[in-house]
Amino acid sequence: MTGQRTVVLVLFVYALLAIVGALATVLPTRALCPEVALYASLYLGLAAQRSLPLAATTAFVVGYLADLLTGAPKGAFSLTLLLVFLATRMLAVRIDVRGPWRMAGFVAAASIVSGLVVTIVRSLVSDVPASAIAIVPLQALINAVFAPLLMSLYRRIGGPIVGEGQDAGRLRVGMS
Repeated sequence: MTGQRTVVLVLFVYALLAIVGALATVLPTRALCPEVALYASLYLGLAAQRSLPLAATTAFVVGYLADLLTGAPKGAFSLTLLLVFLATRMLAVRIDVRGPWRMAGFVAAASIVSGLVVTIVRSLVSDVPASAIAIVPLQALINAVFAPLLMSLYRRIGGPIVGEGQDAGRLRVGMS
């Protein structure tokens, strides 16, 4: 992925964060909105032809934008999304996320992990009660529902993910 596509991806995430933020003001809880920054981090981890330093920096920048636009403590989403990116990058050759159901399951699992980490960090550094962790399963469900649509949008902007256009056997070459 080129630097131009990376800039477009960051601007796209910024626009989605602004739209979701506006939508969150009219919904009863923010948990009913998809976590667009999480999708970006997952996409970056799954992206096929992407340099690791550029992708990691992009995941951090997307997390920082999420921190700024959601009012989270600075670094909560930045750290979490960078860790999600690194974990996804390590798992990218081991998992098969082709198809909407597999992608939804993968996003739901990542959402649970991300939600737990963000809630714990926020409860440690701000006034957010630890009971906010109860929203994590609802957020995971919402993220799973929106996964096929949003991940396909990210693929259109940034390019294919690992495994697209390959058979499953070739994904595991060199892995024991």
